[in-house]
Amino acid sequence: IAVDNVLWDGQVAEAQFQDRSTRAIRDLNEKLHHDERVTISLVPISDGLTLCMKRP
Repeated sequence: IAVDNVLWDGQVAEAQFQDRSTRAIRDLNEKLHHDERVTISLVPISDGLTLCMKRP
């Protein structure tokens, strides 16, 4: 699975951005990070891309 815009123009990393969209992306990133069913790789180019692969 490829998820686009996971850095949201850098806003995801900045605490002062608390709009609904930015919080939703933060939540998704956090869930993917802690989900032991998948392996993830973040590509930090432009707005960011996360690649997810189901673990065997």
